[in-house]
Amino acid sequence: MAGTFSAGGDATKAFSASEMEKLPAKIRQLVVEWDFSAKAFGR
Repeated sequence: MAGTFSAGGDATKAFSASEMEKLPAKIRQLVVEWDFSAKAFGR
């Protein structure tokens, strides 16, 4: 993990291509869950 934040770390090694493809779907899922929670709890 320290290599991810160091100046010499290579960000492409931190995530594989398949993991990068899954990120937008996961972000959409979280947004839907947050919106649902906000509406359910009146926030």
